[in-house]
Amino acid sequence: MLNELSWAQGDNKPQRPRALVVDDDVEVAEALSSFLSMTGTETTAVHSVEAARRVLAGDPAITVVVTDLRMPGADGLELAASVRDTTPESGAIEVVMITAYATNEVAFSAGRNHIFAFLQKPFRPQNLGQLVREAHVSATGRRRAALNPGRYPAEPEPAMPEGGTAAIICSAVAASGTPRDRQVSISVDTVADVDADVDRLRAALAAVIGAAVAVATRGAVVAVSVRDNHDTVEFAVSAERVPYPAPAEPSLALAARLAKEARGHLEVNAEGGPEFRACIAVQARAGQGL
Repeated sequence: MLNELSWAQGDNKPQRPRALVVDDDVEVAEALSSFLSMTGTETTAVHSVEAARRVLAGDPAITVVVTDLRMPGADGLELAASVRDTTPESGAIEVVMITAYATNEVAFSAGRNHIFAFLQKPFRPQNLGQLVREAHVSATGRRRAALNPGRYPAEPEPAMPEGGTAAIICSAVAASGTPRDRQVSISVDTVADVDADVDRLRAALAAVIGAAVAVATRGAVVAVSVRDNHDTVEFAVSAERVPYPAPAEPSLALAARLAKEARGHLEVNAEGGPEFRACIAVQARAGQGL
């Protein structure tokens, strides 16, 4: 069995990561595969969800799927759901989503489909490499626990890392009360974890997103992004603002208090301009500032 082979030399010597890259653009798939190969990951590239399913059925050594979201026919979310529904815990696989269309659809689906993380195009290749390594460690840990239930404690169902920025954004969008028909654009360009109170940070970001939705023009996209900036991680929210919006001070005051309690701070642009802009900055976890 794969799982026995993966740990045959001892718990401290797992095999190299093995990833399946799925993208309908042949050149993109090959470029991602080549980059990951240079980082020490064994890769196979395919160009449709159906092809991915066939490969996964015949290659239990794969621990990570790196997939585009939008593809002809079945898409990346359907592939993630298929992995969730058909893969036993003893053969656990983590999914990393790459997309130019990260929206509230992804935010609402990420937890349900157990997506490990996602990156929005364009992204820094080193971020993808680090995410794949982390996803491999997570998948092999889950496999090990399933094969040795008496030795390793049972783990909760897989999900994006609790302190990870993608998980924070997805849960904040879901908690913000944003209507499903309001388009939310999500951009993640960091793999740094935050050194903050995650619950309060999530609540602060949800309050800021809610404030942006309240003043946004009809049909405007609410953009939520996160990036690292030296030793800090910055969560930014923006939207085109109606000329005479209702005051957003109560929710922003709450967001400022929560951000402070999360060991960060909130900055908001002046009222009355054509665009709502706000940013919550918190410290990156030690050793992760980029």
